[in-house]
Amino acid sequence: MVYPQVVRRLGYLMLPVLLAAGILTLIVQSAHADGKLQDVTFPPPLSTPLTGTYGTVADGIGMQYVTSTRTITLTVPGTVTVAYIYWSVRDLNTGGDNAITLVVDGGAGIPVTADATFGPDLAFSTQYNYVYVAEITSLVQNGTHTYRIDDLTISSPSGRIYGAGIIAVYEDPSLPTTTIQMKQGLDYLYHGFPGVRGSPSEVNCLFFAANATFDRVMDVTMFVADVGANRPNRLWYEVGTGITPTNLLTSSGAISVTNPFFNSDGEEWDTYESSLVVPSGSTWVCFQVESVVPGPGDPDGASVLWLMSATGLREQTPTTVSLAVLQAAEVPLSRLIWPLLIVLAGLITTGLLLYRRRRPV
Repeated sequence: MVYPQVVRRLGYLMLPVLLAAGILTLIVQSAHADGKLQDVTFPPPLSTPLTGTYGTVADGIGMQYVTSTRTITLTVPGTVTVAYIYWSVRDLNTGGDNAITLVVDGGAGIPVTADATFGPDLAFSTQYNYVYVAEITSLVQNGTHTYRIDDLTISSPSGRIYGAGIIAVYEDPSLPTTTIQMKQGLDYLYHGFPGVRGSPSEVNCLFFAANATFDRVMDVTMFVADVGANRPNRLWYEVGTGITPTNLLTSSGAISVTNPFFNSDGEEWDTYESSLVVPSGSTWVCFQVESVVPGPGDPDGASVLWLMSATGLREQTPTTVSLAVLQAAEVPLSRLIWPLLIVLAGLITTGLLLYRRRRPV
């Protein structure tokens, strides 16, 4: 209401400034993104990265085909420091939904509007992906509570409501000194798509000071959407120092985890949590996601929307094993049988050839 008066008094000299400010606001609130995840800056007076006796807890819910209970149950074992809610949909280019209602413990609905929007970003045809994030620190409480997501809608009949997830950083004096870092954005990939939408994802790296004395433990949390069930995917990671790799799939030091994303929170949403060892002297960790190209008779490789990654580097001697070992139990038996059968067939063939050669004439 004040802007017309100001413009008239200044002879329209302020108009370009106001327009620039408006454009800048739109850029801050919305970003076309299909690429590297962006660093999260924690709200003042918190530092970024955040170091202290901190931990993280996260959970999510897949909402595709779910029309009734869209509830996340989160248990925070310490004092809440900062909390975020993420939600994601696939809709028309002019669609999406940046405003939801959050119901805490069955109480009155609380309107929540996204602080940042990533998208619209082309998925295929007329379908576009959206990622939304809002800080909800004041709504997340210590202990176990429920958070129901209401009023999340899309306009496209063939679109999808992927789901939502909440992550909270909490403080607990009994925890070791830990450095928390987060990244967020929209990195969409599928092995059958060209260009930036193809597989693998971008390489996302986090940097930290080296500890020359002992190895440390890093806790890893990720939100991923659109994977579906029984669709092959891999998470690659590498820890090191010096120059960071540009492609983990071809890096000799990288380790892969098979099928870490599998609708763990329901249809179309995964909350992935695990830990890895950070050897002494290391100064970075890098992650990359792969949509696996299927072999003959294999299910189609996953389409993956990677939207959040959080790490907690504990100044603590490792008591856990690597991501790959922790996730070994998640490899489907069917993906192990065929390689074993191939090896067995080779051994049998070799044995028959040797037997024939040794038979008396």
